[in-house]
Formats: sequence, C-alpha cells, structure tokens
Amino acid sequence: MTATPQEIIRSSQWHYLSVQEITRHLDTNLETGLTSAVAAKKT
Repeated sequence: MTATPQEIIRSSQWHYLSVQEITRHLDTNLETGLTSAVAAKKT
C-alpha cells in the first residue's frame, strides 16, 4: 500500500514529496506566501 501525501507529511518522510504536493497539502501559495491572518494563527 502506498502512503498518501498527507500521511507522508505527518511522518518524518515529508522530504520525499514534491514542492507542489507539499504546498497543496499546506494550502499555501508559493507566489504570495501566507496571509497575515494565517501567519498569526501559526504563531
């Protein structure tokens, strides 16, 4: 059975994923980055 991107990110093997898969899972945008509201939630 193959692990899903979400399972891989939760594990210590996130480095196997592509940048696109990681940004999609994290629901972020490489061009604009995080909004101020989202960044505030992460602190």
